[in-house]
Amino acid sequence: MKRPAIERPVVAIVPCRNEALSISSVLKELARIGVGRVIVAVDPRSTDTTSVLAAEGGAQVVHSLSSGYDGPCLAAIAALDHEGFDGDVLFLDAGNKYEMDSVEALLDGLDPAADITFGIRDAQMKWHQRMGNNLFRIVLFLRFRRWVQDVSSLRVVRMAVITELKLQDRQFSLPFQTIVHALLLRKRICYVPIHCTPTRTGVSKVSGDWRNSTKAARQMMIAMVKVPRL
Repeated sequence: MKRPAIERPVVAIVPCRNEALSISSVLKELARIGVGRVIVAVDPRSTDTTSVLAAEGGAQVVHSLSSGYDGPCLAAIAALDHEGFDGDVLFLDAGNKYEMDSVEALLDGLDPAADITFGIRDAQMKWHQRMGNNLFRIVLFLRFRRWVQDVSSLRVVRMAVITELKLQDRQFSLPFQTIVHALLLRKRICYVPIHCTPTRTGVSKVSGDWRNSTKAARQMMIAMVKVPRL
């Protein structure tokens, strides 16, 4: 059964690199919960049939010129901005990192007045994810005097707000940039509990490798210090 339509149109952005094993099922599940439009943003280092399967599954395929997590997401955002899209943008992992029921709960829990809605992950996070997440929550509180409940990759952001945030390609820090810039602009941030599964298809671009996690942490600190004029 499809979920009831929400007030604003929703587009899902799914950044991918070698996600051929999961992308078809992700697209089917998104359709099942009522997300009718998906942009699959493909990393230039992707070498499998992700693009072909995404197109066959009815997704719009965008090819990024830069690798990592940020570049593909920003390429999809640029495509939406070019067409004048005015709605909600759902950022979703392609490797079954979150159960689709959690994605549905996030969409069902959207507050119409919210500018950004983050999923709050449960205790299934890896140890370095929990440590890094808690560290940056403390850093954000010291900087902005506002407690952030989580900085997860599963989030919904209003397109008009994305434009205001002036996000930059740093490879692995886009969710963190999103919340830093939103705090600076005093945007309304809401949270919905989600389930983070310990098993997944493929390897995460960030949390799946401690090296990428370390690189992401460094880029997050840069994002905290080097904030563009908003």
